Amino acid sequence: MKYIGKLYGKIGNKYFELGKNSEDFDTLERQVKKLDFDGTEYRATIEELEKENDKFFDENEHLKRQLEKEKELSLTIKDICEAMEEYAKIEWISVNKRVDIKGGKYLVYDPNWIEDNKIRTAFYRNYNGIWIADNGSDDVIHPTHYMKLPNDPTNE
Repeated sequence: MKYIGKLYGKIGNKYFELGKNSEDFDTLERQVKKLDFDGTEYRATIEELEKENDKFFDENEHLKRQLEKEKELSLTIKDICEAMEEYAKIEWISVNKRVDIKGGKYLVYDPNWIEDNKIRTAFYRNYNGIWIADNGSDDVIHPTHYMKLPNDPTNE
């Protein structure tokens, strides 16, 4: 402002002192300009915060989906552990013991089997005491151990 000194106001024909001088007015103008400038910064900051909020919301949703997948996976792992515990209760029986062995299909360990996996299924014929390969042939096999097959899952 070019004028330096006290400021007056006018109502009708009367003048009255405003209680401020031109320097006070200049200071107020600078503060308003600064507020306008800071307001722009604040608006930019608010926009950035909204973007960050959206980003965190998206990440939160992603983490929720990931947690649900992990819950499903943990149920699967739990089921596997329970099945392994049940399987561990089943013991291999030496064919030399032949404890209550009845005719039927069994899981057998045959060290003479030509494939790498020595565990296979076989039929035991209790009327003549021989093991027959479960491969569509009537090959006689000589397993060292056997165990009962687990129950059919549809019967549980």
